[in-house]
Amino acid sequence: MSLRADAETIMHSAVRASLPDAAVAKALEHKRFGRGKIVVVAIGKAAWQMAKTATGILDGRIS
Repeated sequence: MSLRADAETIMHSAVRASLPDAAVAKALEHKRFGRGKIVVVAIGKAAWQMAKTATGILDGRIS
């Protein structure tokens, strides 16, 4: 591979890893929650995307 191709691969990997949904998925990956309610609070431009990802991962357990 060329230096440019390597740089583009690194850049694309970094962007994908920093997307809000990827960050939420990674943060919730090994979390265990009790039996109580789960409340999700997301603030900012990516709030809808983070909340949607959390809802999908927690499979309807969110109040």
